[in-house]
Amino acid sequence: MDFRFTDDQRALQDMVRRFVEKEMPKERVAEWDKNEEFPKDLLDKMAEIGLMGATVPEEYGGTGGGVMEEVIVLEELSRHSSTVALAYGLDVCFGAVTVERHGTEEQRREFLPKLANGQCHFALSMTEPDGGTDILGATKTVARQDGDYFVINGAKVYTTGINIASHVFVVVRTEKDPHKPSHGLTVFLLPKDTPGITYSKIVKMGSKFLHSYEVAYQDVRVHKSTMIGKLNKGWHAIIDTINNERIFIAAVCCGLGRGAFEDANQYALDRTAFGRPIGQFQAVQHPLADT
Repeated sequence: MDFRFTDDQRALQDMVRRFVEKEMPKERVAEWDKNEEFPKDLLDKMAEIGLMGATVPEEYGGTGGGVMEEVIVLEELSRHSSTVALAYGLDVCFGAVTVERHGTEEQRREFLPKLANGQCHFALSMTEPDGGTDILGATKTVARQDGDYFVINGAKVYTTGINIASHVFVVVRTEKDPHKPSHGLTVFLLPKDTPGITYSKIVKMGSKFLHSYEVAYQDVRVHKSTMIGKLNKGWHAIIDTINNERIFIAAVCCGLGRGAFEDANQYALDRTAFGRPIGQFQAVQHPLADT
């Protein structure tokens, strides 16, 4: 198998690298982190050069890329900020993938062009207070059907980026005693300002300018048309999203590691001791070479 980039992929990598150097130098990223405020205009600038539609099919206004294009963008963003990469991933790796693969044609036509143009952003409300990735056993947020509507009640934690999102995916239980664990979960995609949704910020140590939230759903009434996938079969969409997340996180880690190495290497060239750059000493060279 040929793992080399195509000409188009190399061009994408070069474009993202230039964008990162211009729009998010590390000094600016440090200011964002200090001020704890996400620069939402950065996502608008990404949309202008086609990054928000990198994996959106061409018929919906994107450039039709796949996993490789997704990884290229994430790695380059993560060289300067894994936090920005996370925000990008919520939209492109979670949002776009879930809507494209599991949404209706009407939902694809509503959301994918807006995502590519930077007009909508997504958050994922899945983790609950009593459980982490044990989605099958821990999901207690419920949606009770009322004709063509569902009424959602429950609580979620670590819903990242809902403050800058326009819409939120919420995972709920729609069947109390399913015949098997993977049955009975349903995914809805809601405007984040739907009546009954409230959220409060969680204080955390890192990624300070992309906040995570506790979210309460109190008698949130939504139409059945907001359902992603089929009733009681949301697990298929969830596991698909999680599988893509694993690739997404790996790409972020690779980019973050490369950025850290570049910083360490530059420091070894700039820092002098005993009359020469410390990078000329083997004790510094060896760990850099191992990296």
